[in-house]
Amino acid sequence: FFGGNMKKILFFILAFFAVNAFAGDHDTLDHRVLTFTMVAPPEIVEEGYQLWMSHAKWMESTHFRSGPNELHYYEVSTTDELTDPLDMNSKKTGNVIFVLHEVYKNKAGIEDHFARTPEFKDWPKLSVWIDKCKSQKIVNGTVFNSLTWGSGLKGR
Repeated sequence: FFGGNMKKILFFILAFFAVNAFAGDHDTLDHRVLTFTMVAPPEIVEEGYQLWMSHAKWMESTHFRSGPNELHYYEVSTTDELTDPLDMNSKKTGNVIFVLHEVYKNKAGIEDHFARTPEFKDWPKLSVWIDKCKSQKIVNGTVFNSLTWGSGLKGR
């Protein structure tokens, strides 16, 4: 049905659209991050799960998915704290590490996030919970390396 040249043209057109379909929505190089790591003792772990679920619902309902304050990425992950963090077979301490990671288009997105924080109904409880944890906080960090679908490794 299609001649040799037409097949090549059709192939390149389809390849172009396929690359864009799998390229991901965002290149995050130079975007801004908010990352907290919190080591929770066993007696407050369940409360942490509940508070972070509440936080995710609030984030979903209040944060921008486009525009100058765009939130590109949000996740909260957990892992058991290990006596040797590089040996997955080492003994568990009983603590759980929670990691919050948010990526915004720019600093204005993080500023908007903090301006909205008082609206989060569980913020007072979450703030107290975070204070009970051993934590580190990165506020307004910069993405200097980015490996996103279709973009390849980028960095400074």
